Amino acid sequence: MIKKLFSTVMLLTLMAVSLTACDKKEPVSSDILPEGPIVSSTVTSVSTATSASVSASVETSTSEDVSAEPEIQAPEDAVSFEVVIINQCKADIGMVSVINPFDESQMDIGELPDGGVLNLSYTDWPKDVTAFDVAFYNKAGKMVSSSSIDITGVTKRVTISLSGDKSIDKVKGTVE
Repeated sequence: MIKKLFSTVMLLTLMAVSLTACDKKEPVSSDILPEGPIVSSTVTSVSTATSASVSASVETSTSEDVSAEPEIQAPEDAVSFEVVIINQCKADIGMVSVINPFDESQMDIGELPDGGVLNLSYTDWPKDVTAFDVAFYNKAGKMVSSSSIDITGVTKRVTISLSGDKSIDKVKGTVE
């Protein structure tokens, strides 16, 4: 009887530990991700979300109330904002890359399919860095377009629209 009770308690403990471990956001090896201000990115037409600052995770909804999401506060010499990249060029983008404002390294964000929307959230973006540099690559890895968007005065969002006919003919940035 005691053995059976002990076995049941151990089994329940292991199950609780494994369920708790599934909920944790484990960091990705820091040697593959540069330090930087990107908190998260998602492509709405693809079911993954990555975080390029320290960890990568797939966000899933739960039964908890997530409507009251806390607003991220940036230090006085930094700004927090969102970047939305909209692909309307009738072609899949093989890779979207941005420049890290701290060390000027290139950070590969991910693919952006035709009609897709990529959402990036930035915190601690240095206020003295007034350009958002982004590059777009085809599926073969060849850069097809790059742009430097003036983000002077950004407080909420930068929207980058890609337009064209089976290629990126125009990159337009709007700052809010």
